[in-house]
Amino acid sequence: MTLRRAVVVAVSSNSLLIVGLMVHLAVSNHTSRTLDETRRLSHTITIKTSELDQLAYTYMQRQDPGPAREWHSLSDGMEVMFQELEQASGERISVVDLRREHLQARQLFDAIVAEAGDLRPDQSAASLRRQDLAEQMMQASRSLVNHAGAIDRVSMLEKSRILRRDNAITIAALGTTIVLMIWLLAYIYRRVLSRLEILRRGAERAARGQLDLTVGDQRTDEIGLLARAFDDLLREVRTGRVQIRAEAAQRASEERQRQLIDALPGLMWAAQPNGTIDTCNHSWRQQFEITPDTAGYDWTKLIHPDEVTAWQASWNSALATGAGFCSEFRLQCKEGWRWYQSHVAPLLDDQGQILRWMCKVSDIHFHKELEGNLR
Repeated sequence: MTLRRAVVVAVSSNSLLIVGLMVHLAVSNHTSRTLDETRRLSHTITIKTSELDQLAYTYMQRQDPGPAREWHSLSDGMEVMFQELEQASGERISVVDLRREHLQARQLFDAIVAEAGDLRPDQSAASLRRQDLAEQMMQASRSLVNHAGAIDRVSMLEKSRILRRDNAITIAALGTTIVLMIWLLAYIYRRVLSRLEILRRGAERAARGQLDLTVGDQRTDEIGLLARAFDDLLREVRTGRVQIRAEAAQRASEERQRQLIDALPGLMWAAQPNGTIDTCNHSWRQQFEITPDTAGYDWTKLIHPDEVTAWQASWNSALATGAGFCSEFRLQCKEGWRWYQSHVAPLLDDQGQILRWMCKVSDIHFHKELEGNLR
């Protein structure tokens, strides 16, 4: 896994985890507020039911229409609270039983009020009926209170469960985040910092001239690519240094050869392995008008036209076979045409490869004249 991918995975995972946790906590917070509202309404219903019972008791004691009107007004307000409780709880809590019990209590209270307005002479029987109705109304009120208490307990348990769940989810999310961050830091230390330290030490050693080292990191991430680029750079530097040294040694060798050739008596010239003539000695430069200024000097322009073809054939054969040869020809010098004899031989290295061609040219003009005179 590359460093970029590891960072993207860790950051994306943490971001998704945090976003999911925030969304979950927001939903849980809304649910908790709903449960708090449900508990508040259930407490209010319990309190209002107690107030209704107190008003009913006061009415039965005084037979005053004032408490009856307050009772009905408070009962109408409880209907509004039932609607609010139903909206707050949604489908989780049913208020049908509360409505039914409250309606029963209202009907019983209306019956008590009706009995109180009855003017029949049998007051003892009416009193017994009112007492029986009051007991039934009290039972309905207690049932209403019990249902409201049950709603309160269910809401409290649900809120406790949500709180425990949110705490567990929060702890798990924080633990996961910490684990991801620890993993990312360990990954960075193991896969980045330690390997960068190796590269740093390698760069310091290379700066001190120790170019024969290699990091050898074959991983495919960014640090591995950097390490291989560093190894390639050192390899190129080593190759370039070897080439520079070889070229310097070759130039030094060529320079020594030129100095040696220049110091030798007689006429001398030398050529590269491919036949390019690139140097001649001091005697040659004094003897002939034409001298080599650069590699590729063609001294064959000095050869008499009658001997050029024979010389060129021998020279080409030597280049092809690597064997030396001897040749006689006339050269144009300051005094005119003179006969010379050349001895061409290859200079070989330890492996038998041609390093240079060496040519020794001797003046045989007097011999040729003597030979002609004798004939």
